[in-house]
Amino acid sequence: MEAFYKALRQIYGPSSNGCSPLLSKDGKTLITDKPGILDHMREHVSDLLNKPPSLSADALQGIEQQPVDEELGLPPSMEEIRVAVRQLQRHLPVVYSWEDSCKDLAKASTEAS
Repeated sequence: MEAFYKALRQIYGPSSNGCSPLLSKDGKTLITDKPGILDHMREHVSDLLNKPPSLSADALQGIEQQPVDEELGLPPSMEEIRVAVRQLQRHLPVVYSWEDSCKDLAKASTEAS
């Protein structure tokens, strides 16, 4: 195995464990040191997450409010949990729509009979 890795190093050269350089925010300075790169990335992520909203309040007020489905706040029943566990054991996607859950419950009850 050691010979294999030795041959890889001869073909591709030594591996680099350094960081790739980045341009600063102004686009003029090349940042090559690891702390500088981490600071640049921290600032970039902070800028992305703390952007002011691009929608106006009038646009938000114009969106029609949908009725709240209080049933979604209830915990799942034991039967829903059993069906979800069976689907996970069979590597099937877990179904979230009410209609599909009812079909699966009906199918599971006929299989159990």
